[in-house]
Amino acid sequence: MKADQLGKLFLTDLLGLNMWQLIKGKNVGVDFPLFKRQRRLPAWVRVIYYTLAAVIFTVTNSWDNFLLYWLLPLLTIFQVIVRWGAICEHQYIANATVAECSPIIILQWWEKLLFPNLNFTLHPYHHYFSWNSIFKPSKGT
Repeated sequence: MKADQLGKLFLTDLLGLNMWQLIKGKNVGVDFPLFKRQRRLPAWVRVIYYTLAAVIFTVTNSWDNFLLYWLLPLLTIFQVIVRWGAICEHQYIANATVAECSPIIILQWWEKLLFPNLNFTLHPYHHYFSWNSIFKPSKGT
């Protein structure tokens, strides 16, 4: 990718201009029949939760804090961090194998102090054992 295209992507993320694409693309085409919650909450629980949150923000007069310190960073700087993480986890090489384009990252001792051990450094295994390969039903079932 050219530097100006990448810069445009980062600027779009930083300004929150990709917000609609972000919201629209969250659950499109996601269907894992083998990964269904056994005890799903009824839809009315979510409505009560959001209504209660709205009431609390209104009563405490803290909508500005919510919007400024939670929603705005979620839709702007957090998107830049997510894109940067995706770039750092992959080496974009044409016709490369998973092992060649998703290296295992070995952290320094001080990096282990800063980052939680969530196995992000073992990124190739995410590609080898993706949701589709694990939860895709076979033709015989």
